[in-house]
Amino acid sequence: MCRSKASGLAAGWRNLAFAAVAVVSPLALSAATMRGTPLPRLSALLGPASERAGDPLARLIGAVLMASLLLAFIVALGLVFDPRYPRLSVRAAHRDGGAAFGPQSDDAAAGGRAWRR
Repeated sequence: MCRSKASGLAAGWRNLAFAAVAVVSPLALSAATMRGTPLPRLSALLGPASERAGDPLARLIGAVLMASLLLAFIVALGLVFDPRYPRLSVRAAHRDGGAAFGPQSDDAAAGGRAWRR
């Protein structure tokens, strides 16, 4: 497993989930492509039992799809609410007059010093 800045049991499970999706997805999706199995809708996986996908391969690629979506969502939320980047927050954008990515908040362009008007 790769080492990340986060440590503990939660980070280990997240890294294990990434590894599992990375290993299973190429195998399952290539088998589905060779068999001509279409990608199932999420409603066909989570819906009522009478409407669920019956093919085990379709259920597997659906599970891979759901795991990929969940992991992407977790990563996106982790990047949005990362405390290491306070200048990219909504509060900083409001304080800087709505230009969170403009010259008011770019310390690197000013040689490491806060740029002032």
